[in-house]
Amino acid sequence: MRTLSTIAVLLLATLSSGLSQPLPNFSFSYRTETIPASTPLPVNGQVTLSTLVGTPLTFFLVTENRGTDSWTISRASVTGQAFTLLTSPPQTLSGGASATYAVRFAPTAQGNWTEVLTLTVANASGTSSVTYNFFVRGTALGAELIASYFLTAGGNQVLLENGGRITYPETQTGQTSAVTVVVSNRGTASGTVRAVALQGERFRMTGLPLLPATIAPDRDLRFGISFEPLTGELATGQLSLDLGDGKRIDVQLAGRGVTAALTFTAQVEGREGFRLLPGGTLQLPDTASGSTVTAALVIKNDGTAAGRIATISTTNSAFRLVNLPVLPATIAPGATVSLQVVFTARESGKSIGRLVIDQTFFELEAISLAPRLTYAVRIGETISPVSDAGPVIFPNVTVGGSNEIGFVVTNGGNAPAQVFGLSVTGRGFVSRGLPSLPLSLPPGASQEFALRFAPESVGPVTGSLQIDERTLPLLGVGMTPGPVPGLLFTGLAGTVNSLEQPAVGVALEKPYGVDLTGRLTLSFSPDSFGDDPNIQFATGGRTVEFRVPAGTTEAVFNDGVRTIPFQAGTVAGTISLVAALQVSTVNVTPSPAPAKAILVASAPPVLRNVAVGTRSANSIELLVTGLSSLRSITQFGLQFTAAPGARLDTTALTVNVESAFGAWYQSTASRTFGSQFTASVTINVQGGDANALQSVAVTASNARGSSSPMSVSIR
Repeated sequence: MRTLSTIAVLLLATLSSGLSQPLPNFSFSYRTETIPASTPLPVNGQVTLSTLVGTPLTFFLVTENRGTDSWTISRASVTGQAFTLLTSPPQTLSGGASATYAVRFAPTAQGNWTEVLTLTVANASGTSSVTYNFFVRGTALGAELIASYFLTAGGNQVLLENGGRITYPETQTGQTSAVTVVVSNRGTASGTVRAVALQGERFRMTGLPLLPATIAPDRDLRFGISFEPLTGELATGQLSLDLGDGKRIDVQLAGRGVTAALTFTAQVEGREGFRLLPGGTLQLPDTASGSTVTAALVIKNDGTAAGRIATISTTNSAFRLVNLPVLPATIAPGATVSLQVVFTARESGKSIGRLVIDQTFFELEAISLAPRLTYAVRIGETISPVSDAGPVIFPNVTVGGSNEIGFVVTNGGNAPAQVFGLSVTGRGFVSRGLPSLPLSLPPGASQEFALRFAPESVGPVTGSLQIDERTLPLLGVGMTPGPVPGLLFTGLAGTVNSLEQPAVGVALEKPYGVDLTGRLTLSFSPDSFGDDPNIQFATGGRTVEFRVPAGTTEAVFNDGVRTIPFQAGTVAGTISLVAALQVSTVNVTPSPAPAKAILVASAPPVLRNVAVGTRSANSIELLVTGLSSLRSITQFGLQFTAAPGARLDTTALTVNVESAFGAWYQSTASRTFGSQFTASVTINVQGGDANALQSVAVTASNARGSSSPMSVSIR
């Protein structure tokens, strides 16, 4: 076999003639019998093959002349005994032509071969030649089956060879000893176990798979052979293995039985010892949960030969073995060994298990004294159990409604139970009728209380029921409320005047099945520049809450009133009322939202008071208070009345105030007052005495007309 390191000197193609000669333009690829697709192969590249020992594999090197000149493949060779060149040169390739060389890989033993395939190419005149080298790596695969055995799990394996022997340890009659036979494949291909045969009356095969059985590389096949003696005589047998490819292993089996008579005496805490017969029951005392009770078992050999115990185990972890003898344990005639069975009480009820000593067994029984709480849900007349981890599932409920179920706690144990804590958490979940704590439940007793689900939102809702340290999830689904009937605004006209205080009510066209909550929102659109902050509900602000109790139609505002007043203000425009409705947190407002528009009519100015301000011998100040819904006043009209015995040259005046009022209504200060104003008008008396005036009547005008006159006495 040639390795890669020994042929590294062949990595470069060599040119025998001078560098001035033209080089061939060749390309190379290869394919195999099993993979017909071509794989490009660079010069000094590698062809990788694998096949079973004894199964030849042929690959084909394809050489193509991609140039225009003719070249002749004058020599071809492959190294190594495992490879054979099946195609011989010479062969001339004109431009565009190709040639195929077949190489057969026929390994006779497992392993790897790395060899070199060489092609020498010469031009037509023979003046120039090129040598191409390619590496060929072949892997021969094969199975290598070996057999071994071991006596105990984890024990040393012993190689089995043809003509070998398996000797069993001395085995007590009526009991068994066993070995495990292992057939391993240390090769690189799958092997086959064709047949396994066993002879010998006291030997029995276990765990053998169906044959023939294939074993992959680095895998094994295992089966057991047990020996069960009936007497103290030597027993023999034979195991035969057919491992394929002519390989056969025959081994002798030998084992001897011994006779012993084991007796068993049990002693439980607080009781006298008693004889325990094979197959009998070891009953341990009733034990409180979390506590333990111990039983001792003494094993004595009353026979004439040494007894042997190989295994001791229990089938229930509640019964634990302590102070075991070292196993395997040999018991001489008249000698004893002992062990203890410790029972740990857990959940309420009877625990059963089995104590197994080789082929002998004893039933184990004990009762755990403990409470055991179980849970159930009652919906109507139907009671359904709830697991210890929950969940508790409520029927679907429409938001705004509720559903109540009964939750039943039962002590299914055999000892009294106490519950120290009961609580419900989660938005939408409440309890009713919880018992006084701590709650005592004798065995078999039950306690029921109510759980109520009233969802506040649509979709899944979660909560929890806490019972001492146990948490049970609560699950419910809030369903979308049904559509709300039409909503009406009551007690309102379409038009109101300045300073009026109308009241509005809200009513459904027909009753609704669940409680509704709502919000009434007021907004104002003035006909002139500037809002009127005085337009608001009597309770303050521009929103007010209300509710419509289930099964009724009329909305109820705060303090139980059925209508809510609001200020109409003093500015002409439109007051809009919009209602929004909810069931719990779910918006059920119809679309479009119910709305009502109220017109605040535009009108001539209204004078509310005229008073005398500062006065002197030649002047009088009039303070005029009023409002103008248009937020504009064009002029004041003054009508004078003379005092008795006096004469007035001027009995009427008109004062243009449009500019002054325009500045006032456009100012920031005016917005707080809507269209209300207090104007100062000074009357100067020229060439006379102000005492000549008895009274003055004042009117104010805007685009809608003039106000009613209002008089004030001067004297």
